[in-house]
Amino acid sequence: HAPSIAQKTTRGAKAAVIPRELEECFRIDTWWDVPVFHPILLKGGDYEYAADTELHLVMDVDQTKVVGEGTNDVELVLKCVAWWKEELQHDKQFIPEEVSDEIRQEFCDFCKDYDMAEAFRSIMPILCRPGLKEFVEAHPQAKFWTFTNKDREDQGAIVRDVSDEDGLVGMYQDEPHEVSGRQTIDANKLALAVLDQEANKYAGIENEERPVIGVRGQSKDLSRIVGLVQEKRKEAAKRDGATPDQAPITIVLLDDKYQDAYARCQANDRRLLCKVQPYVAVTEEQGVQLREAMERILPVDKLLKFYLAFRQSEPAHALVQCIEIMSDDASTLLKRRGAAESPNFTYVPKVLSANARPLDPLPVLRPVSQPSPRSEWAPLVDTD
Repeated sequence: HAPSIAQKTTRGAKAAVIPRELEECFRIDTWWDVPVFHPILLKGGDYEYAADTELHLVMDVDQTKVVGEGTNDVELVLKCVAWWKEELQHDKQFIPEEVSDEIRQEFCDFCKDYDMAEAFRSIMPILCRPGLKEFVEAHPQAKFWTFTNKDREDQGAIVRDVSDEDGLVGMYQDEPHEVSGRQTIDANKLALAVLDQEANKYAGIENEERPVIGVRGQSKDLSRIVGLVQEKRKEAAKRDGATPDQAPITIVLLDDKYQDAYARCQANDRRLLCKVQPYVAVTEEQGVQLREAMERILPVDKLLKFYLAFRQSEPAHALVQCIEIMSDDASTLLKRRGAAESPNFTYVPKVLSANARPLDPLPVLRPVSQPSPRSEWAPLVDTD
């Protein structure tokens, strides 16, 4: 389908000259004055793309770059603890008066020592897709991006849950804190940024932009990435007193689904989409490792102690609600069982069944100055 916000060609804009044969095989359009090219899927499972174009690889987060929806709710648990820590910085009355001095001090010390980046870093070998490091190493020429659909639409208007006006992941809440009146870090936004940051470090991806944010359930608008690239080029040209670069771009979306929730292609054009096998759960061995790692990050006995202390003092306290949300029936990681007054918590990661199909390797994209014969091209599939 057509780009939703792509700017079409400005007449007179100069671009690199690509041989006609490559143009005919790989060129799809011009967005933001930049010639845009697509890759070609070969029957062997790898791709080729036009040489002398800039390769931009865009990875969906959930089930493509990292495991499962919301990374098995690891992100939810870690951002909840980040929120506790942030609230203590702004509200001296966050801990109810009835909480004992001993538990109060233990809670304050725990929050003070909590490092979300270190927590993500300790479990990144489990969360990141197997073969991601090798995929990055195989494409040293590529510029990487992460695309995630986290904002939502309400009656036709986009509600920006995690992004700023530029559509990249944000950092702060829109309003100052109701108690301190100071600017407040948004734990939801921070967790998304730190998750991607640590995944990039683990995989060897350098100098990636902040994640690009879309709307939940809707396809990814790759023209926005071309626009961001062109804005950076214009800034560099202005700084250097030069003409903006018009180098052609090959852009590829790696996603675990062909279609969005409205049965539309995940990318602006089907030829830009590289469908990969979804990474839905960890192995049984990794499940054990993840449970042990989460116990080190947030021990369940400590979580229970905090939950009961806050709940007995103030049953409707925001921390109580926070813990109940991250351990409700929909959670795929932290489970809460037993009576509300005396529950028990346990980490139960979602794991693959013993007969689950192993993940296929991620494809390799090779630059070519001569396209392969059409008889070697794979047919395009556009439904899941």
